Amino acid sequence: MSQQCSHLLKPFTVSPQIFCRGNKVSVNFETSGTFNLGNGFVAQLSNENGEFTSFTNLGSTTGSSIEATIPDRPQSSKYKIRIVSSAPYSFALDNSTGLTMRSNPVPTFTLQPDGQIVQFKNVALLGGNVIYKNTTSGTGQCEWNFGAGASIATFSGCNPPPVTYSTIGEKIPSLRIVDGGCSGSSVDHTQLLEINTCNPKIPAEVTVIRTGEVLDGPAKVILICPGATYTTRDGSKQVYIETGATFNSFTSFGSKSFSRKGSVSNISSEYSEVIYEDGASISRTVNHMLLCPTIEFDYSLVKCRCNQDCNLTSLNEAVSNKDLSVFPNPTEGNILINGVDESFKVAIHNAQGNLIFQEMFNTNSIDLTNLAAGFYTLKITDSNGVKMEKLVINK
Repeated sequence: MSQQCSHLLKPFTVSPQIFCRGNKVSVNFETSGTFNLGNGFVAQLSNENGEFTSFTNLGSTTGSSIEATIPDRPQSSKYKIRIVSSAPYSFALDNSTGLTMRSNPVPTFTLQPDGQIVQFKNVALLGGNVIYKNTTSGTGQCEWNFGAGASIATFSGCNPPPVTYSTIGEKIPSLRIVDGGCSGSSVDHTQLLEINTCNPKIPAEVTVIRTGEVLDGPAKVILICPGATYTTRDGSKQVYIETGATFNSFTSFGSKSFSRKGSVSNISSEYSEVIYEDGASISRTVNHMLLCPTIEFDYSLVKCRCNQDCNLTSLNEAVSNKDLSVFPNPTEGNILINGVDESFKVAIHNAQGNLIFQEMFNTNSIDLTNLAAGFYTLKITDSNGVKMEKLVINK
């Protein structure tokens, strides 16, 4: 059972009386009586209410003076310090006078794209102004860092000017408060900001959906052409939706889509990202929506676009006049190619004109049972040139 030590301390002093995190504190005390071998004295800091129901050990000694460092604690003027002996365990009266703990304000801020229609998430357009507002309670010097590509990298002051970004992607702007009651600075407050463009460059590896309705597939980047429909249950897609195209997303995870006017998007996930043009039909409000004045796709990396017959225009080789046959056609997947050399190459394009298979063969028997039912084009190349054959797979 612990006891108040009757022979340990006389009244002691603490200096200074007002602290900030990281300040040094001196506790000087006098003892009387005899303590057990190995005894030590520990200085303990009360909670913010001046109570020792919870406490923090500041430092220890075997002598009569303790130099300690003040930890990060809530702001209050009721802190107390007491001395405890270890052998035997007993504690003295505290210093009795409330000690004041100061701290810098906890920084907070808001950000708003100027003149841009945004819903829910922190998003903005490339080159557009983003307005930052300090909402911190308390005083102090504001130090900002606006992230990569910002027109103003850093700013000292609590009312920064509008900021624009020259690069797309995620930014992590931050704010800290310096000398807001204590020397040093506060912890950083950060937010996530995503900068988008209304003129996205479609990646070269895009899968182009030209006609009909296509259900899912392994492709991660999709271009949906006018009149076509693409439906997915995979949330990790990046989708470009032309006028007259339809995108259906039935997933609990989000996709990122760019929707031109006259397109339709039926989205079941609130975590999706939608960059859209006025006149696009969006079936639900999602966490990330950004309205563009106009959307223009950059096709500079795309070899085969919506208005091209990619089954043929992608072939630069001379077409062979040699008689070849593919049997059976239609097929369930196993075919024979007659009239080819002992070694030949087969490239297979799907109905959207995308290359999905390419391999060298030295036998005319080929197993295509792993392909889904549909229409395909076979590009057969041997020493005589190139031959194109249409193939229908039925399952």
